[in-house]
Amino acid sequence: MNFKSILGFAAVALFGMTNAIPVSSHFDFIKEKCEAMNGIPLLEENGTLTYACLIKYSDNEANSSVSDKNFCIKHDGSVLCISRENTNVMFCDKEYRFANERDCLGKILELSVASGFKLNRPIITFPENKRYVLTPREDGTDCKAKGGIVVRDGSSIYNYICFVPEGKEEGETHCGNINGKRYCVEENLSSNTICNKKEYQAQKCLEYLVEYAVANNARVSNFQ
Repeated sequence: MNFKSILGFAAVALFGMTNAIPVSSHFDFIKEKCEAMNGIPLLEENGTLTYACLIKYSDNEANSSVSDKNFCIKHDGSVLCISRENTNVMFCDKEYRFANERDCLGKILELSVASGFKLNRPIITFPENKRYVLTPREDGTDCKAKGGIVVRDGSSIYNYICFVPEGKEEGETHCGNINGKRYCVEENLSSNTICNKKEYQAQKCLEYLVEYAVANNARVSNFQ
């Protein structure tokens, strides 16, 4: 056997060893690396391994040196930043020329579901406070599970307001009567903010509800 043949067999053997490395080992390595940074690992195996690492900061800690390099979101009073060095979701790498915040956050939401980590909905970015509604179906399901009504104007599946029976809403908000029953806006399950407490636009909110009432033969009154 000549020298070239030996090299050929060695290359084939090495290739076989590389392919033999189980995905689970890579999975564990990525997970442990993120946890060593006190991060929250988000991983999904679906033929290939997709992963990201969320690093938790306070508002003061998540200054421009952090948020300028990484996409960040608000979550339970803290800030979670997607470590651009510990993700293979290209849209989440701010130095990648095709980086896209919406696409990134949509994928992060998918990974969080696969990993069993529940992110707040809707997603609010930091520090811009941009609101991303990425889960209309889930919001609608959760709204109805609370005995609520999903009010739409028909323009888009991403344009809706969730009204839940009074007392089931989270936080202080606006309420009104729909078909004789008292309902309040559930802001966390709504995409349109015109009826929200802080962004309240009385005339537009009323017009939105009237349009819904006409289309659904419903009665809306005493909204305040």
